[in-house]
This record gives sequence, C-alpha cells and structure tokens, in this order.
Amino acid sequence: MTDEVGRATVGKWMPLIGIDGPAGIGKTALAVAWAHDIADRYPDGTLFANLRGHDPSNKPADPADVLQDFLFALGMPPEAVPGHLEARAASLRTMLRNQRVLLVLDNAVDSDQVRPLLPSSSGCLVVVTSRTRLGGLCARDGAVRLTLAPLSDAEGVALLTLVVGRRVTDDQEAAHELARQCGGLPLALRIAAERVTNHEHLALPRLTGIMSSRSRRLDALSAGGDESTTIRAVFSWSYVAQPAEAACLFRMLSLHPGPTFGLDAAAALAGATTQQTQRWLDRLVDAHLLEQPDLGRYSFHDLIRLYASERAEIEESEGDRRAALGRVLDWYLHTAAAAMHSLSPQREPIILDDPVTGVTPITFDDIDAASTWCEDELKNLAVVTRVAAEQGFVQVATAMPAVLCDYFYRRKPWSLWTRAHMLSLDVARRQGHAARQGWILNNLGNAHIDLGQPRTAIRFYDEALRVRRSIDDRSGQAWSRVGLGRCYAALTEPRHAAHHFARAMHGFADLGDRWGWAIALSYLGDTCRLLGQHRTAIDYHHQAVEVLRELGDRQAEGCSLEKLGAVYSDLEDWPSAIESLHHAGTILGEIGDRWGYAQTMTTLGDLQQRKGSPDLASAAWQDAANAFEELQDPRASTVRGKLERLREEQVSIPGGG
Repeated sequence: MTDEVGRATVGKWMPLIGIDGPAGIGKTALAVAWAHDIADRYPDGTLFANLRGHDPSNKPADPADVLQDFLFALGMPPEAVPGHLEARAASLRTMLRNQRVLLVLDNAVDSDQVRPLLPSSSGCLVVVTSRTRLGGLCARDGAVRLTLAPLSDAEGVALLTLVVGRRVTDDQEAAHELARQCGGLPLALRIAAERVTNHEHLALPRLTGIMSSRSRRLDALSAGGDESTTIRAVFSWSYVAQPAEAACLFRMLSLHPGPTFGLDAAAALAGATTQQTQRWLDRLVDAHLLEQPDLGRYSFHDLIRLYASERAEIEESEGDRRAALGRVLDWYLHTAAAAMHSLSPQREPIILDDPVTGVTPITFDDIDAASTWCEDELKNLAVVTRVAAEQGFVQVATAMPAVLCDYFYRRKPWSLWTRAHMLSLDVARRQGHAARQGWILNNLGNAHIDLGQPRTAIRFYDEALRVRRSIDDRSGQAWSRVGLGRCYAALTEPRHAAHHFARAMHGFADLGDRWGWAIALSYLGDTCRLLGQHRTAIDYHHQAVEVLRELGDRQAEGCSLEKLGAVYSDLEDWPSAIESLHHAGTILGEIGDRWGYAQTMTTLGDLQQRKGSPDLASAAWQDAANAFEELQDPRASTVRGKLERLREEQVSIPGGG
C-alpha cells in the first residue's frame, strides 16, 4: 500500500485511503497488518473502530458513539464530551490538530458514516475498509481507493501452504484445484486450510472432491460454529443490507446461463425496465455482490453466485424461477434474430412466437452494432441453447441454430457450438419439427466441412436434404446442395461439386432468390477454377460480385472477390489478383468477418510467395495465422507451417536471414 499512501499524501490536507472489496477478500486483515507496519510513523497513536457496516446484528455503529470512544481514548474526561455529533466531530479535529495519528475505520457502511470521523490534520492518516465502494469519499473527500481482487491460483496455493504445510507441497494438483474452487477468497482458503489441518484424515483430493459438488461447496467452507468464519454467513451480511428489489435481482441473476451478462439480459431476468434494473445493478456492484469486468458487462464471483443461487432456491418459487429463466432465454433468441436481420437482411427470417411478457429485445441500427453484440454474447448464446434444450424451452432450443446460421457461416465458432447443435437436433427430432431439423443439420454440415471433415459433413447435408424434401422446403434444399458442393470440392471431386452447385442455382432461380443464386454461382466459379476453366470462373465471379454488391451483402461479396483473386493468381495475373484480394480483405475486415479475412490473407500470402515477394508473403500469412488463432481454428497451424518453411528458406539462402 506504499503507493496508495504516496498518492493520498500528495497535496492533500488530510490523507485518506479507502479499501473496498467483497466479503472474505481480506480488507480488515490488510488494513490491520499494514497499520502495524507503519505505526512508528504516527507516534501520537492509533485509533481503531469497527463501524459494523456489515454485521450479523445489522446495526451499523453510530458515528456519535465512535467519536465518544475516540475522545475518551485521546484523554478527554467523560463529563467534557459534547452531546451532539457535530460538536464531537469538532472536538476530535481540535484534539488531533498538529498530531500524527493513524485512524483505522473498519467495515464502514457508507461515506456518511465515515465523514464525521475524519480529522483535519495533514499529519494524520485515515484508512477506511468497506464492502461498498465509498464513491462519495473519493469524489468529495479526495480518498485514494484501493479495490482488492481475489488471489491468483499461485497466491492461493501459497496461502494454503502457509497454513497447511507439507500436505500442500506434496499434492500441488489438488492444491491448485482447491484454490480455484475457493475463487481466490482468502477467507475461503483459510477455512479450507483449517479443515485440512484439523482433520488429519482429510486429504486435499478428498476436500476438492467434496467441493466439486456445487451444492456442497458452501457447506464445506465453514469452520465450526463461528458465524464470522462461515462463507455463507459472511455473504449474508452484505445480502441482507440490500433493498428488496436489489436482493430479488441478485437472486434472479444467478439463473443467467452464461458467465457474464449485460443490462438488457438482467432486465429480462428481473422482468423490469432497464432504468430500474440499472439502479439495482449499481447497488449490487457497489456492494461487491456483483463484479463489472468490462463497461456494461457484469458477472458473479463463483462463490457469491452459489450463494445467490441458494437464496433463489429458498426465496423464489419454482414457477417464478422458471419464468425468469424463460424470459432471459427468450430475450436472447429474439435479440439474436434482430441481429441476424441486420447482418443478413437477404435471409428470409425465421418465424418465431412473439416475445413473452417482460421481454424487450434489442434492435440494431447497423451491422457493426449487431456484429459486436454477437461477438460479446457468443459464449452465452451457446450456453443459452444448451440450457434451453435441457430445460425444455423448445422454441429457443430449436430456433437459435436456425436464427444464427449466417453468423455461424461467417464466424465459424464450432468448438463452442457443436454440442449445442446436437442437443438442439435431439429436441427438434423429438418434437417432429422438420424445418428446424433441416437448419440444424445444415449447420452441422457447415461445421464439419469447416473443421476439415467433408465426408462427415456429407452425411449431415444428405440428411438435411431428405428432411427438407419431406416438407417441400425448396430454398432449404438449395442451401443443402450448396453444402454438398462445398464438400465435393474439398474432396477434389469438382464434377460432383459442379452438379450440386448447378442444381442449387436452378433452385434459387426458380424461387426468384437472386442472393442465393449469386452465392451458388460464386461457388460454381470456384469449381470451374478446379476444372481448369479459368475464364469461365472469372466471368461467374464477376457476375456474382455484381449481384451481391447490388444487394448489399458485403460478406458474400468479399468471399467472391477472394475466390476471384485465386483465379487471377492461377493465371499469374498478379495486378488483378492483388487488387481483388486487397479489396476482399478490406471488406471482410471492415465487417468483422475474421475467418473470411484470414482465408483471404492466406490466399494473398500464397500469391506473394509465388511471385517472389517473401516479405509480403510473411506479412499476409502472419495476419492470417493471428486471425485463425483468435477463432481457435486448426488452420492456424497450417499457416504457421508456411511461415516456418519460409523462414527456413530465407536462412538457407546465402546472405539471407
């Protein structure tokens, strides 16, 4: 805390430091230990007060009573102590004038409780601890704020080792797991350490096994009958201090399926307006019952989430919990549909039931906002789909993959989404929902071809085609044909690929779907390239680009330009190839299509190597590798291999490297 003292004393009439953080984080221990270390700097004494801001009694200390105790400690006779708060505060300031005293005000409830206790002497130092952020002390009184964060796994293991000793050293794997299960909270770690120390038969792996059960973890983190050393009780002191609305939101937020959430999702869970919900979120963040890892995003500490979930089980009916979960799942589905309408306006929207009561989906004014939302919620959307399938929310489970089909094609987040698709497919089959089966199967085909498994993909596309024929879904059949064409192209069977792309084109043409027709034509152009029909390929790609540009589908336009660049590269028409690829890369980069951008940079790197420009090839491949790695796409290793071989070739050239 040396840096905090330095900042607090620069230009301040009276140095003031506020230490805040969640229950069990070690605020009091830090303040007391640090006060002991620097006591010699304050030769006129140390004053300590427990302000009981979060106490089992729920009765915060009265500042007037604290002032009376301070005045007694400083030598004022009892009969001389004034009767009113303001007079006592003035007496404290008078007695501490020109004194060097350290004041530790522990467990404050808010800034108003602290303010009367502040001296005016620049020789004094005040350290305040609180579970709330005490923003008023920072804004009005110039406090330097120190927010304590959970310990890292390594720091947690070090604390366990300090208490337990050799048994931690001998089983590092279990110790790291125990530190993770305690969420880095020093109090939780000390309770766990005490359990191991006091029970010789309790091995670390046994305790981690007990704590792996979420329902038993809070029970495990208790030490005898002392409420001050029971995690559940310590959390409760912060919880019971909340107004009813904030406490209800706290409980409902534990039902959120994903790791982080925004304001609108929280409002859906609460069934409230965003204005109301924001006020309650601010209170929960201020009390460190919620964390705010990024602007507009919220999350729980793992142990606090367990406590919130426990309170929800106790205080909310099963019907109310299910209704809240249904609202947030429905909110994600309808907001995803709005985002997809912005990203792919040409796609016929999936028919959904109206949003349930209490749900107000977000709408999007532009592609960038929709793309940013999808990226922010990507993990949540996968978890939402899995939870919907497991909990019987049929529309969300079966419609989400269909709603997001174009985003999946663009983003390719298959490591997150394959399991969710299989669960959705099972629900769609059991419900007999053929149309959504077709979408899910087609997505799974896209997933496997993107993962380099075209033969597995063919099975999914074939099944999708059969399902779609059974309901006369002609548009769906054409899209399944596109998928089959991609598979056969990947298997270097261009004539089979051309057959499916041509069938898809005819199907789209019969439906008057120029968008689908242009995409199929672009793929057919790519197949003509594989067949050595480069001039035909160029003509097809130019036609496709013209239609897609007219329709405003920049993503498909960029992909067609990338394919066009590859054809020109085959013909060693370097200027035309580079122009097409640069144009494609610019478009795909601007719309946030990281996979398409990576593919384009890979093609550009290949071109630059062929034309004898190794530095330009290296730069393009580096961009491609970085983008593929961001997407956790296995193609990253292929591109890294190209870079390594290029470096080896450069080193082997005399004078190179």
